Amino acid sequence: QKDYEQQITLAIAYTGFPSEKLPGNKLPEKVSVDVRASGFTLMSIGDDPITLDCSMLKRFGNEVFILTSSKIKSGIASQLGSDVEIISVNPDTIFFNFGLRISRKVPVKLNVKYTLEENYCVTDSMKVQPEFVTISGAENVLEKIKFVPTEELILKDLESSFKEKIRLKTPGKGQADLSVDSVLVFIPVEKLVESEIEVPVTVKNFPDKLSIKLDVEKVTVTFLSPESKIKSLKASSFSVIMDYRNLNKKGEGTGEAVLVKHPSFVKNCILSETDIDYFISKKR
Repeated sequence: QKDYEQQITLAIAYTGFPSEKLPGNKLPEKVSVDVRASGFTLMSIGDDPITLDCSMLKRFGNEVFILTSSKIKSGIASQLGSDVEIISVNPDTIFFNFGLRISRKVPVKLNVKYTLEENYCVTDSMKVQPEFVTISGAENVLEKIKFVPTEELILKDLESSFKEKIRLKTPGKGQADLSVDSVLVFIPVEKLVESEIEVPVTVKNFPDKLSIKLDVEKVTVTFLSPESKIKSLKASSFSVIMDYRNLNKKGEGTGEAVLVKHPSFVKNCILSETDIDYFISKKR
């Protein structure tokens, strides 16, 4: 079977840095490789990155090490297989500077998807501890990192609060390291219970020269709320209004009462009365 020479471009990743160090300089993300192989073999070369082992780097200076051409070629050859002959690589030497490193803090971004059991709710904002982590690496790598995400967290049918450590994703394609490898995630979940409260009906946009008498001055609001929040609720936590602009100006009629304000954690609000009779007269 006839062999062909061809130049291919391979994505590369790095592993096995000595003493858990990471280089401060920007490393090549791709390498051009001149290869010789059969047409079928060339067509079967995939897009998966080639991993280069950096555990045996050659010292080139005080804080500078190199991965030589022979190491690069042997690393690529071991992963492409014996049917592919590596002729040359570009770059043929990769430099690692372990002295040019900076550090800065970035926020943690929670990557979570969840569902709740019926009549349960998240009662407050989800918490991540720590909220910020320190990343270290090359300046040109770190400037592209705006946050560090957690591993994806998928939770189904929650019926109690969730508190657990979740791993962080390594940023910068392996060219940055983290002060911690996981964060504590807390999602407060409570059961919703039914409750009710009496709320006065307020008429908005009503002229000062007139007075109005409502047949019902207070309505009962029935709702679902986390049990721990019920004691904090007051009538002033809600607002039920009738708008004068929507009323019959001829003196009497029936107007619509509307709930326009309630706490964000309160669900499924129902008013005991929505159609309220009224009588309008001039002030004496």
